[in-house]
Amino acid sequence: MSNRHDVVLSVGAVLISAVSLGVAVSSNRTQERLLAASTWPYVQYGTGNRDANGDDVINFSIANAGVGPARIQTFQLLYQGEPQANAGALLSHCCDGKGKNLATVTSSVEGVLKVGESGSFLVFAAKKIRRKCGNASMRSASK
Repeated sequence: MSNRHDVVLSVGAVLISAVSLGVAVSSNRTQERLLAASTWPYVQYGTGNRDANGDDVINFSIANAGVGPARIQTFQLLYQGEPQANAGALLSHCCDGKGKNLATVTSSVEGVLKVGESGSFLVFAAKKIRRKCGNASMRSASK
């Protein structure tokens, strides 16, 4: 009888241990999901028509409004649904080919964008675009 009693206690201990292990694994998965959710980046895209000095520019920028760093690996700018290879291609399409020789300022968007960090990746001098392409083209380029 004592031998049978020992077996029952041993089986009970193994079952309790298995349940404890399952609870621990489940708790660990939940904590991993909560940690990941608390560090989500949120990258926003923006445009503007003035720089910090108040000068007329067409400005394309990105900002990280999330709660964690954003790792930028690739970035693609579309105009009317078509990818643009560079700033010159964008100006050529939006200005009906008249904007090919306009100067632009570009910067790389690859890397890590810290929380609250923003940066311009493409800036056009608006006066030059108006002179070369006309006002209607400038309005469509900033959409």
